[in-house]
Amino acid sequence: LYTMTERKGRQQAICLKTTDGSEVWSADVGGPYIEKQKHGPGCRSTPTYEDGKLFCFLPRGELLCLSAADGKKLWETDTLKAV
Repeated sequence: LYTMTERKGRQQAICLKTTDGSEVWSADVGGPYIEKQKHGPGCRSTPTYEDGKLFCFLPRGELLCLSAADGKKLWETDTLKAV
């Protein structure tokens, strides 16, 4: 199971075992985020899995691709600057 969380002010992608909920790996993917309306800090989306890769879209427009096996970053782009 793959999801996002915030720990100690950092956004994390995490992998959990579906059998018992224990953590397999975590990857630091970004700094803290608080929107201007201050509705709360943290992640705004869940990652997408395809073909052994995990795609994480962060609140400031960063798009990351991680290895689903171990959470290592494969690539990253800023979608707001790419336009």
